[in-house]
Amino acid sequence: MFRVSRRGVLFSIVAFVLGLISMAGAQALAQGTTTQAIITARGEKHQQPPVLQLKDVQVKAGGKRAPVTGVDPLIAPGKTVQLAFVMDDSLRTSVARQMDDIRKFFMALPPSVQIGVGFMQNGRVLMPEGFQTDHAAAVRVLRLPIGGVGISASPYFCISDLVHHWPGAETPEGQAATKIILMITNGVDPYNGINPMNQQSPYVDEAVKDAQNTGVPVFSLYYADQGMMNRTGWANLSGQSYLSQIAEGTGGRSYYQGTFNPVTFIPYFDQFRQDLANMYLVSFTAEGKGLRSLKVSTELHHVKLTAPQMVNIGTIIATSH
Repeated sequence: MFRVSRRGVLFSIVAFVLGLISMAGAQALAQGTTTQAIITARGEKHQQPPVLQLKDVQVKAGGKRAPVTGVDPLIAPGKTVQLAFVMDDSLRTSVARQMDDIRKFFMALPPSVQIGVGFMQNGRVLMPEGFQTDHAAAVRVLRLPIGGVGISASPYFCISDLVHHWPGAETPEGQAATKIILMITNGVDPYNGINPMNQQSPYVDEAVKDAQNTGVPVFSLYYADQGMMNRTGWANLSGQSYLSQIAEGTGGRSYYQGTFNPVTFIPYFDQFRQDLANMYLVSFTAEGKGLRSLKVSTELHHVKLTAPQMVNIGTIIATSH
C-alpha cells in the first residue's frame, strides 16, 4: 500500500503555500503599486486652467504607462495641506519691509492650509510652534531673521532635515496631510564653493532626492542674505540656479526676477496662491520600486502640468477622505 509520511505531507503543504505567496507577489508586481504625486496645472499666458478630471491626466513612471486612479484637488473640503513657510535666518534685515506682505499672505490662505513658520539655522529648520490651523497664530510666530552671514549653513541641508523630521505630520482627524515647502532664501550653497561655472552641488542633489522620496514639492522666493550683496554676482546666480534645480526636481517653482531683492513679495505670493489653487494629488499604479522617472501630461489645450522629475514608487502622500 502507498503511504505518505507526515513529513511529506507537511512539505507539500509548505510548498503549496509558498507557491500561492509567490503567485500573489508576481500578480501584485504585474498590477503595479499604488503611488501618489503632487502636480500643478498652469494655463498659458497666466490664464486660469480648467478643473482637471481623471481622463485629463496621463502618467508614465520609469518610462512605462501608469494607469491613473485618482486626480484630487489639494484645496477641497475635508482635505488638509501643511505649508512649511521657511525663512533663512541669514537674510538681510531689510526683509523687515516685507513682513506686512507675509502677514497678509498668511491671512489670505485657504482655511484648510495649516501654516508652520520655520527658520533655517545650522543645517536644520527650527519650527517653534509646529503647524497652525489658526492663521493669525502663525502670524504671531513671525519674527525678523537674525541676519548673521551663513547662519543657515546650507539651505539644502535644511530641506533634507525638514522632510525627514516633518513636525506634526498627521492632521487632527488622523488623516495624512499633503506637504509643501515655501522657503525664502538666497539659495547659495556655501559648502560647494562659488564660481562662474555654477558647478553641480551634491548637497542640492541630495535635497532634491530627499524631497522626491517623501513627495514634497519645494517652492522658493529669492532674497539675498546679509553677505551676498557685497560679493560678486556669481553667488546670486549660483543660488538662483540651485533654487530652480530643486523646484524643477520636486515639482515646485522658484520665484525671482533678476539678482536684486524684490521691492514687494505680493506678486510672488499671488502666483503661489494661484499655483496652490491648481494643485492636485494624482494617484496611479506603477511597477518597480524606489525612485523612478515621472512624466505627467495632458491633452488639454493651453494647459501645462508640472510634476516632480522622479517619484518613489509606493509613496502615499495623503489618504483619501
